[in-house]
Amino acid sequence: MPWQRHAADVGGELLPDGRPAYSVVVVSVPRQAGKSVLGRAVCVEGLTSRPEARVWSTAQTRNAGRDRWLDGARALRRSPALGHVTDLRLANGSESVTLPNGSTWRPFAPLPDALHGETSTRVLVDEAWSFDKVRGTELVQAIMPTGLTVPTFQLWIVSAAGDESSEFLADLLDAGIAGAASGSGVAAIVWQADTDPHAPDLVERVIDAHPALGHTVTADAIRTASDVMDPSEFLRAYGNVWTATSGTLFPGDKVDAVRVEATGAPTRPPRIALAADVAPDRGSASIAAAWNLDDGSPDTVGIVAHGSGVSWVVDAARSLTGRYGVPLTVDPIGPTAGLADDARRAGIPLRTLVTRDVTTAAADLLDAVTSVDVALVSDSSLDAALSIAARRSVGRDSWAFDRRGTAGDLSPLVAASHALYALRRPAAVPYLA
Repeated sequence: MPWQRHAADVGGELLPDGRPAYSVVVVSVPRQAGKSVLGRAVCVEGLTSRPEARVWSTAQTRNAGRDRWLDGARALRRSPALGHVTDLRLANGSESVTLPNGSTWRPFAPLPDALHGETSTRVLVDEAWSFDKVRGTELVQAIMPTGLTVPTFQLWIVSAAGDESSEFLADLLDAGIAGAASGSGVAAIVWQADTDPHAPDLVERVIDAHPALGHTVTADAIRTASDVMDPSEFLRAYGNVWTATSGTLFPGDKVDAVRVEATGAPTRPPRIALAADVAPDRGSASIAAAWNLDDGSPDTVGIVAHGSGVSWVVDAARSLTGRYGVPLTVDPIGPTAGLADDARRAGIPLRTLVTRDVTTAAADLLDAVTSVDVALVSDSSLDAALSIAARRSVGRDSWAFDRRGTAGDLSPLVAASHALYALRRPAAVPYLA
């Protein structure tokens, strides 16, 4: 499409010596504009730009990045223009596509140490709006050294507009816009509707500004979306207009009303429950506690441990369950299944949940927050999860937190909901050892 060609022309501009004019290219376009296809083309250009090139791509989670990489790898294998792919590996954790010139393209997890010791020709980061400032900065600091010895290195960042939590993307766009005047190595390429939220022709303005209109997107499809979507989310998704809030499941004023300042769980509460959860990409995990002091205060929920990866969880859970003499509550079917197996082998007492328990736990926590019937210990990881939480339907009448459809780590929120459920609904049968 014309906008993709323009973005590729600007972002791919070369200096007289053959080096890219921009080492960082930030592209911001509305949803369904074709940014993933542009990203795929950027990766392929990196593969063919030199022999033995190393190309990497990611998104808001490793699983999301893998899905986009898989679409690109399969398209690359079908392409008659590039010759035969000499090797395509799809096994989870060792995915790669290799061209006859020895160049490889791999997905990676968006973690600070994911590319440690690697060399890069191109790196693509999709859905950058989902990264907060700390996480995004850590990711860029991990990526940039990988291209230090490669003259043709580029980092491409593509995303729709964000909200007030998307400081990382906002700062990059500001740097690119400022760089247009100063000649820095950062480019910002943005398609955005020029809209007044109260304008009577708002939808038509969004339609006219969508860069894929008449190619892969129709005006009727955008009008239909405007009829069924929250207005601010419609503007963000189809107009690429930044919104003031993330439209979270948990109302911000209610979260503020139940937030308390404390340090960890009390030493010996009369009643306490522990729960653990793992992010779908296993990039992080959380252990939460819920307790009641039997002094008339509400049930309190706090995150007692949160960190990258999952290797630390068994030791932390062993210490906590031993200290409080209660089991660890887990969902043995979801992303926590592997952790449940490891904990069981380590002799950690477990209370396992079924789907009905998981959906009830999610609804219970939402009800408790909205009715101000719980206290949540202030914690950056839990606060972040609350700010992006969304729901997914489970069966006809139930719902659970949408881990895979939400950009960000929901493990603190899921662990918190399971801990509160375990505290308020004691097990009817003995837990598993």
